[in-house]
Amino acid sequence: MTRRHILGFIFVLALLPVVASATTPIDTQPSSDGTLEASLIGLKVRNGVLTVKFSIKNVTDRSVEPGISFAKAYYIDIKERKKYFGLKDEKGMYIAGPVHYNWDGGFFKQKIPSGGKAFIWIKFPAPSEETEEIDIYLPGFLPFEGIKLKQ
Repeated sequence: MTRRHILGFIFVLALLPVVASATTPIDTQPSSDGTLEASLIGLKVRNGVLTVKFSIKNVTDRSVEPGISFAKAYYIDIKERKKYFGLKDEKGMYIAGPVHYNWDGGFFKQKIPSGGKAFIWIKFPAPSEETEEIDIYLPGFLPFEGIKLKQ
């Protein structure tokens, strides 16, 4: 094995924890009808904006086509007793994606094959600096409760 191969191997090993943490869910919840699982895979506060990322997995043996209205997604700051809906752009569309239809300011509707995944993201106003955890509600799924903002 050459020195270049050894250095490349070491580089790949060094990246493994980064790659693993990028795909390790923070929390996973089933859909209310049992056909899907939503995994919270990202949560980041930057410049007064909270970005939330989800992976949606089909857990059935057939193709499903979920519909998620970004207008109905929100989070609750339990400590402050406040409910926050997604941010909108100047056209009244939610800053979220992917948007397949403009219904209600943005709507996700995509066929997911058996065992397949789709990904969505939503931007919200950030909670106060003192807030340590929130509850996140994605339409059609059980709530993500007690989610720590600092992972």
